[in-house]
Amino acid sequence: MSQRSHRLTPVQIESALVRHYLRSDGQAGAGPLTYLDATESALCEALEAPDTVTAKEWLAYGCGGAQIVSDVLDGGWTAAWPDADAPGYFRFLVLTCAVVASAHEDQESQDFGHNLKRLLRTDKLIHSRRALPSLWRSLEKWCNVRHDAGHGIRSVVLPPPGIGAHIGLTNAIAFPNWRAVKKLRADIEGHDSFTRAAKDPAKAALQICPYVTEERGYRPEMVQAARSFATLYGQGNSLLELHRFWQVVCYAADVVRRRGRDDPARVRLELLEGMVDVDLRVRVSIVDGGGCEATQSPRAPLIECPARIAAVMLGWGGAAAERWRRFFEHGAVPFVAERFGVWVANANAPNASEPHRYLLREGCRQRLPEQWRRALSPLGDGWFHLGPVDGQQSVVIHRALRIETDTARARPLRLEGGVRTIAGWLGRPSLLPKVRRLGVGAVDLRAGNDQAKLTLFLKDEGAGRFSMSAADTVEGLYRLRLRESVADDETVAIELPLRFVADAALHADLPASPRHSRTEAEWVLTTHDTLDDSKTTTIATIATIAALEVADEQSAELASGFDDLLETIYALGRSGWSERELVEVVRELCPGPSPWDVLRALQEAGWLERRLSESWRAVYWRLLPPSLVTLSMAGGGATALEGSAPAAIRSRFTRAARALGGEVERRTGCGPLSPLSIVVRGPSTRELAKELGWAEAAPVAGSVASAPACWPTSPLSTAGYRAHRTWSWRAGGFRESGRPMPDVLLTWWRREEGDRHDLYEVKEEGYRFVTSSRTVAIVEAHRRAALPLFTRHEGRWLRTAEEGHLPLPLAMKLRRDRQCASGPMLIEGRWRYAYAEGAMQHAVAALGRRLFHDPDKPESTGRPAHSAASIGLSRHRADGWSRVRANL
Repeated sequence: MSQRSHRLTPVQIESALVRHYLRSDGQAGAGPLTYLDATESALCEALEAPDTVTAKEWLAYGCGGAQIVSDVLDGGWTAAWPDADAPGYFRFLVLTCAVVASAHEDQESQDFGHNLKRLLRTDKLIHSRRALPSLWRSLEKWCNVRHDAGHGIRSVVLPPPGIGAHIGLTNAIAFPNWRAVKKLRADIEGHDSFTRAAKDPAKAALQICPYVTEERGYRPEMVQAARSFATLYGQGNSLLELHRFWQVVCYAADVVRRRGRDDPARVRLELLEGMVDVDLRVRVSIVDGGGCEATQSPRAPLIECPARIAAVMLGWGGAAAERWRRFFEHGAVPFVAERFGVWVANANAPNASEPHRYLLREGCRQRLPEQWRRALSPLGDGWFHLGPVDGQQSVVIHRALRIETDTARARPLRLEGGVRTIAGWLGRPSLLPKVRRLGVGAVDLRAGNDQAKLTLFLKDEGAGRFSMSAADTVEGLYRLRLRESVADDETVAIELPLRFVADAALHADLPASPRHSRTEAEWVLTTHDTLDDSKTTTIATIATIAALEVADEQSAELASGFDDLLETIYALGRSGWSERELVEVVRELCPGPSPWDVLRALQEAGWLERRLSESWRAVYWRLLPPSLVTLSMAGGGATALEGSAPAAIRSRFTRAARALGGEVERRTGCGPLSPLSIVVRGPSTRELAKELGWAEAAPVAGSVASAPACWPTSPLSTAGYRAHRTWSWRAGGFRESGRPMPDVLLTWWRREEGDRHDLYEVKEEGYRFVTSSRTVAIVEAHRRAALPLFTRHEGRWLRTAEEGHLPLPLAMKLRRDRQCASGPMLIEGRWRYAYAEGAMQHAVAALGRRLFHDPDKPESTGRPAHSAASIGLSRHRADGWSRVRANL
């Protein structure tokens, strides 16, 4: 618990007490307020005071002294209060409960008036307390009105009044009172087993509760609390630490309660999977108590190999990194799964139901049993990887490695999956998080503000798991609550506020490309004769390009899923994506087409950049900042938006353009899984760039030399590689036992160790070409075989094989010229990759006419599509794509 070093003002005292006792996300939980713990330890916790004496002094000061307390207890509260989130008089009610709870300090008399005088340090005896009952009822009304309106305030259920004409409600609400604390403290000191049991709620339920319920001099309210606590434990509930009996046990035994506030900022470590162990990377970020990235630091976010992250963590001072610095110093860091391909460092004791992964330093190897030492994978620089290991074995490994875990218990209510941004969770139906509950309590959901509508529902899927569902995008604040109860008046609960937003929040900036990484070259760049030469860069008038219309419900659903995919990629991608994780996200949100085709469409649209690590075999994708490109058009110039452009960036671009008097046109791509293009006519690109603070994009440049002179060349060798697969001309893709053409062989080579990027080899008599680019290899093989890779169909150029694309500079040039993004299309029940028709002269000039088949111009290809050879091949193709081509 953090501590303050200075006295608080009355407004701060009131706010701190409301936050601790009345807020549904405060330390007292979200259940109805039926009692108020104003013991010394509770006041210290609520006010974050350094000691109990100071806590009581601050409370007395916050109430304004004896005269103001006397006036309020006698005449009630009528003053205006500057904080709308507090009633203004709650501190006086807490003061009266503190008097009841501390009456044991007066050895001569436990009289309320005398103890109040002692607490206020005054000689004046306050006789009249007639306003106290009305103050409690006012508090009940103030809280219940806000609770029913969805605010994060607990409801209040006042008990029957206790002893005393005016202090009866205070005596009834104040729990524990001085008699209960004094009796229990004496019993704990007299029993060694009770001292040990007071450190664990389960042991307290089994050992202390039976003793109290045997009527050994305890008052009825204490006996009832013990019975309720024991029953709650027996039902298998998980919120025992919020129960009033556990709180009095902790106070009587001088035990610090475990439930504490979240750190304001802490380091989060993510282990990102690759295709093989050497691809493992660790991502470091700084997050707030809710798990959202909240602050920027020169050290985070950062993605590096484990050895480099270890060096960063060991040199990172400050409280935010203290926990994980300790683990790296020890040489063993445990991780648990969060989502596919992403594991999060976990400092809690291992759960037998959760698999683990471990990063281990050289010195920890000998502590492992022999069977696990053999399972270690070296990562370089003295670090190793172990896992995944099932939950039961992880308990053994934790013990063998002597990993010191936190004593905090697992959260009884937590969220899994979903997309969490800085502004809140994405509220799109396909992206809603799931809920996992420990124990047997009831889980419910309620609207938290006027923006939130009751259109979000929970479905119990069994085994403590709940799913969220909504017909439309959810926005606003909701409150997720876990309730555990024995009877209507004995309920403990916790509440999680969930804020949903429609779109991903904008990133303030995007990190530069990581060190030791590069893009994959698919073209030889030159300083002359660029693709954007002013003599050839002229695109057609927008009106002549028809937008693709959504034809059926299936296409509409795919388009919606694709939009959700873009928001997810942007929201979670500030520091980049591992390729493996990104592929799984694409498969989940856009099932059907090849995920590699979807990613290629985003790459060709300038939405994402694919980068290869030079220091280890890893591939990752990064977002690109928004930029503006100038277009040459018939009838005047125009400006197009490029870069990673989720809904928020597209909306900002549109608003700025219209504010400058521009005409905005949104244009769909080739298919439902192609990014939108937004073109503005009117204001100049420079005006828009100044208004938005965005850069002007550089032209797409590259050589127009004919293949094979345009291909990147480097001294690559297949030595040390094995032939992984060969290209099957019949199937149109790589197969383990391909059927190559008699004169052209395309082979996919891979290292057994998985420590280098794959290679591709094209061979024919007298010619051998080796490249690391899959795209280049497929295009060159088709060019050599004189078989078309693309065919024209209904205004699109469709790919004829299972895979293959235009080289990236050509594809980006085509997309800019036509402002129609490429992407997968569903044609006659099969997914085909498509490019916009027209502006293909650069591709034809560079790659040759034989690569493109136009059924209206059979003479345009080097080998006619309807030749005897091609028709014969088409009859035996396994996937059906050739049958579509043969019927054109």
